[in-house]
Amino acid sequence: MSTRDEPRSRTSPAAQRVISTVLPSAAPSAGVARRFVGAALQRWQVAPPVIETAVLLTSELVTNAYLHEASESELTVRRRADCLRVEVKDTGCGTVEMNAPDVECPEGRGLSIVSALADRWGSVSLRKGKKVWFELALTPAI
Repeated sequence: MSTRDEPRSRTSPAAQRVISTVLPSAAPSAGVARRFVGAALQRWQVAPPVIETAVLLTSELVTNAYLHEASESELTVRRRADCLRVEVKDTGCGTVEMNAPDVECPEGRGLSIVSALADRWGSVSLRKGKKVWFELALTPAI
């Protein structure tokens, strides 16, 4: 697993920071991703409620990449002055669709959770795969 932690500015604590890692296509990747994001956000002094939400939503996106695409995924976390952005890139060519969950099936609620808790979320088709992302505000809502 490789990581990269690059502060954009050494003078401002609100400067953008970026950290990323590559996760294998394996069930334990969701747990690794949760610990990775949680540790980075604690180091960046993000508020605990934001950390809890980011860890949960990251787990959902990484689990989707593992379950639906069976490919390794690249997890990137960006801390900007006003928001946190988490991206999960995989090599799958499918589209991202949020379906109504089946009440009799314990799966299929990941994107509904992301939609309910994230301030913004979406996906981008790439030349080789796709990127699913979410953002959480770091400043109080007015």
